[in-house]
Amino acid sequence: MIMKKIFYTSGLALALTLSTANASNPMEEEFRGNWTRSFRLLDGSEVTHTPQFTKMGFMSGGKGITIKGPSYNGIALRAPLELQTNSTVEEFIAALTASGLYAQAVEGNRKPKHGAKKKSNTPAAAALPPVAKAQPAAPRQEVHQLTPAEKARVPANFPAQVYMEIYPDIQRDAPSFNMDPLSFAAFQYGRWGHNEGKLAVAHVSYKTAPADFDSAQYLKNYPHLIKEAEGYKISDLDIYARLQYVNWGKGEGKVYK
Repeated sequence: MIMKKIFYTSGLALALTLSTANASNPMEEEFRGNWTRSFRLLDGSEVTHTPQFTKMGFMSGGKGITIKGPSYNGIALRAPLELQTNSTVEEFIAALTASGLYAQAVEGNRKPKHGAKKKSNTPAAAALPPVAKAQPAAPRQEVHQLTPAEKARVPANFPAQVYMEIYPDIQRDAPSFNMDPLSFAAFQYGRWGHNEGKLAVAHVSYKTAPADFDSAQYLKNYPHLIKEAEGYKISDLDIYARLQYVNWGKGEGKVYK
């Protein structure tokens, strides 16, 4: 029996396959994962393989780990990552390399803990082949383009600068897509932001709010704005209070004192 759990982060889905206690023992089948080793990823984190499970960040799966999405921790995936616990070292490294996440093997990896008993006259298992030191990744040249349907979601006068101010992760993630922040803002909205309900019709920067603007008082005067911010996926209520006032509240005669 196999269970699947889906984790969501920044609008991207990470699919994790977990084996249950009733799953068949992989050692009863043809099992090639009798080794333990850790590998460092480009973001500095590690992924660990053991005969019993594969662990990557907060994820751990008995059968392995699968990540389907455009990026992982801000690093664009060249291909979906599919790590199988029942795999050889070479197959495991090949999967990491294909995804674009692999940096290098971690020094001091442990020896396998799980394996068959020694038989007489059976030579000792050969040592794992050394892993060549990873070379700096070549600049990615992927071209990211919206589909016609995605382009139709982006308003003709899309306020890219204001959108970046509301959602600061845009500037953080843009380099992973080889795009400048303003272009990536429109790309992100067309591909994910529109479906997530993010706000793309505010054209005046929240930074233009009056110097004496009192966000706490404004939200106290108009508490429904807190719910609005949640709907737009805006976590900073101070930003949303100012943004709402300069774009709509001022014209509606709202007060902030």
